[in-house]
Amino acid sequence: MAAYYGWLPGMLWIVFGCLFSGAVHDMGTLVVSVRNGGRSIADLSGYLVSWRLRIIFLLLINFLCMLVVAKFMELIAKLFILWPQTVLPVNAEIPLAVIMGLVNRAVTQKFGSQKAKIVVMTMSMGFLILLYGLVFAAVKIEEDGGEWVGGKLVNPVFGFKIGEGGDLCRDSVNYNRGNAKLGTEDEYNCGFGAMQFWTFLLCAYAMVASCIPVWLLLQPRDFLNSHQLKVVMAALLLALVIKGPKLDADAIRQDMGTMEDREPIFPNMFTLIACGATSGFHGLVTSGVTSKQLNKMRDARVVGYTAMMGESCLSALVMVVVCSAGTWKTVYATSMNWTGFLTAGATLLEELGIDPKPAFSIMAVLVVSFAGTTLDSGMRIQRILVGELGKSVEKVSPMGGRLFSNMIFQIVVSAVPSLYIANSRSINAVWSLFGATNQLTACVSLLVVGVYVLRFQKYDFKYILPFVLPILWLLIMISWALMRVISFYLEDCDKKGCDWYSTNPIWPTVILSIIIAALVCATYLEIAYYFVSGKYKHDEPISETGKLDICAPCGPGSTIPSLGCC
Repeated sequence: MAAYYGWLPGMLWIVFGCLFSGAVHDMGTLVVSVRNGGRSIADLSGYLVSWRLRIIFLLLINFLCMLVVAKFMELIAKLFILWPQTVLPVNAEIPLAVIMGLVNRAVTQKFGSQKAKIVVMTMSMGFLILLYGLVFAAVKIEEDGGEWVGGKLVNPVFGFKIGEGGDLCRDSVNYNRGNAKLGTEDEYNCGFGAMQFWTFLLCAYAMVASCIPVWLLLQPRDFLNSHQLKVVMAALLLALVIKGPKLDADAIRQDMGTMEDREPIFPNMFTLIACGATSGFHGLVTSGVTSKQLNKMRDARVVGYTAMMGESCLSALVMVVVCSAGTWKTVYATSMNWTGFLTAGATLLEELGIDPKPAFSIMAVLVVSFAGTTLDSGMRIQRILVGELGKSVEKVSPMGGRLFSNMIFQIVVSAVPSLYIANSRSINAVWSLFGATNQLTACVSLLVVGVYVLRFQKYDFKYILPFVLPILWLLIMISWALMRVISFYLEDCDKKGCDWYSTNPIWPTVILSIIIAALVCATYLEIAYYFVSGKYKHDEPISETGKLDICAPCGPGSTIPSLGCC
């Protein structure tokens, strides 16, 4: 989407954002968590700053996870509807990953981890070949068994016939209302659509995946997807070398037209490119999931900093692909387009002799697969965070604490709001809100890591200088973006009307955005108070091993009674 502005702004943010902000953020949150029992960065903020920050930060990132899960459910469902050829290979990854996880567990227990590595690597390569076989098979099945009209698949094998007399409508909530001036008819509407079917199914999958052990599904599926990513990246690079294309995008776009009012480069572009530059969601993954899987402390640099550089390389490759495949001027002619990477990537894969339909399927399966791993990781992290939030409730209300520690309660609280947002008229407005919330979460995480480094280095402020620039940049730029999002929501409500269901954005979205803004402001104020009040001067220095004295506050005269760590 950011390629709409041209190739230069996005590329600069990808490179410098990763090196000075994103990679520092990912490694910092990972190290702090690993050194302190695998606790999340939000949980640790209570021990580093105050119990109030812990609660505020946990609430903020719960909202972030809610938006992540909702948007990715909608994204995957939309791709399943638009490109049903992806349904078979994407869903086949789940049983393949489970088989790989079970085999790895069994071989490790019987023969040791070294032999298990060889078995799993061999098996994953075989499954990768099988996965691409399923991609080509699904395309062939749809070509032979699907109903095509004018080159368009209207009744797929792996999906639903959309329209009057069909199985389902496309989306019972956000159906196309048509345009009287253009003479287009309203899209068929019904009480339950294909979008609702897929989002409900995806939600059920994520609920199960977030409860089962990570070795059974999450780890092997991510491992399989990592191979898929490397294959597609290598293929795209090879296609670029063969084609030898020139950039068909402007360095900086000059003809933004009406987009300029609402989508200027500053600050919006910095919310569009997240994972390739800086992402608060990464800090939740590193401190909530990755920290519990690290082999040894030295791996933190490779898994944290270097892996973020790998993701930045992917982001840079995406920017090059969409700006040099010969599709930029068409795809981004009048507006941003989130499918630009699929179109451009498929065009380049055709240079390797792959037919257009399988080429597009390969790109779509890659995107959906990674969206799927984000979906189940997001639900798992939110479930863990709800449990951590319960620790703060436990001292005040033991019954409430027991409720929050219940896995079923955690899953319901995590899943139901996300499912509601994914099937509401607000979903189209959520992306900007999610982008801003994600980056502001990264800013808060960097602030918490900065406090940790400051205490670890016995309050020698020169050690936190590397944190100052990225924190200030995110603080100013993304806060500005969030305020713009809220102002446009309110402007639309004033001009077009805003209710609880039928308009976009709807009141729940407006209220949600204001709550998120209030939580962000509260985190900044709490950290500022920590320094202005001089509270940091009275904290005990962190031990040489980097461990916090977490259980000390549980005794008499505790300043953090709600943590209950003892």
